Amino acid sequence: MSKRILCVVDKYFPNESANTICAEKIMNIFKQKGYLVDYYVIKNDRKEKKYFKEDGSCVFYAKNFFVNLSLIAKRKLKVRTYSDAPKKLKGKLDAIGKIFTLGKVKTSNWIVDTLNHRSACRFFKKIHKRTPYEYILSFSAPFAMTIGANKINKTLKTAKWFAFFLDPFVYNCSLPDDIKTIAKRKNLANKILKNTKTVFCAKGILEENERNNFRLNSSIKIKEFHLPNLEVRKNIVNNANLNKETISCVFAGKFYEDIRNPKKMFEFFEKTDSEINLTTIGDGCSEIVSQFQDLLGKRYNKISRVPYSQCQELLNNSDILINLGNTVTNQVPSKVFEYIASGKPIVNFYFNDNDSSLFYLKKYSLCLNINVNHYNQNEINLFNEFCKKNAGKVISFEEATKDLKDCISNNVIEDIFDKITSNN
Repeated sequence: MSKRILCVVDKYFPNESANTICAEKIMNIFKQKGYLVDYYVIKNDRKEKKYFKEDGSCVFYAKNFFVNLSLIAKRKLKVRTYSDAPKKLKGKLDAIGKIFTLGKVKTSNWIVDTLNHRSACRFFKKIHKRTPYEYILSFSAPFAMTIGANKINKTLKTAKWFAFFLDPFVYNCSLPDDIKTIAKRKNLANKILKNTKTVFCAKGILEENERNNFRLNSSIKIKEFHLPNLEVRKNIVNNANLNKETISCVFAGKFYEDIRNPKKMFEFFEKTDSEINLTTIGDGCSEIVSQFQDLLGKRYNKISRVPYSQCQELLNNSDILINLGNTVTNQVPSKVFEYIASGKPIVNFYFNDNDSSLFYLKKYSLCLNINVNHYNQNEINLFNEFCKKNAGKVISFEEATKDLKDCISNNVIEDIFDKITSNN
């Protein structure tokens, strides 16, 4: 009889996200060890059926009236995500959403919070009777899918549940921050902890909890882990010996007004030498971006969101990689590991000295860290010198990770596999 696992994550087919890439790296080791993996995900394309099978694995899509409505709206408005919808329309829909989520803990967006997961429980219970699930592995973002995993876990009863928190939940500035709502999230986090065998938290989450004097009831069940994204990358272009008139700095990711606002980074770039150009790949903060497109002129190139492979190609051909940290200190962007793995020079703009990314980037020899809240002409001069000295340079993976051995993807994944399979 095949060993079976259920993976619960926000999206899987057909779109990739930072969370699904991380989840799939972990699921792959189980597949290599002979496990069959089923998936429970949020429907993200109108053409998707309720469930389908691929290579023996079942993929079941979470959906309801509101999920389907959001998919229709995205197609009609030609936007990629709900957050990209026009503000007026989004405001009206959010007002409706508040009515349908009264009394519920706000976890991601109201559309996801309306899911009840009953049909998924029935579906996976049928499979469980034929071929019992040994483990349930859930990955947060949106957290509502962790609620779904909790309900499935109660239904299946004999499966062992391991929850992965890739993003913070209790202290997350993108969620409501009033005292009552935070208290509800604390209670929910403790319920999840009670029902799981182990909770794996990405680095930074526990530190922020400590800073806010919040300790989960059973800390012995919590394991901190590094995101498994630090691995050898291919097709990295070394431009160090090219006599180029300009230096290409590239940032990849989405901007957010509350947690990753680019305004101060753009203001810094305004003051730098004219031969240093900036390209950003992704969307968000369109008004701020438009303003600085005018100010920086030809020095700034804005590229909208592109497929993952195309984004990697643009990063691989850059001279300098740019990281913009989050204003929240308990969230590490997964691209930090991809940047380090490339061996390219990195300039890291951060907002807070408690930024979790600094733990990793300070151990990378080819990185310049700049606090955009506190800098002077000296930091601007350092930036200019760093870019001119290191533009296009590439160091080996061994040198890039010499102080980060514990963070290398294979080591992280093997450690997670051992912790899960030895947890009885």
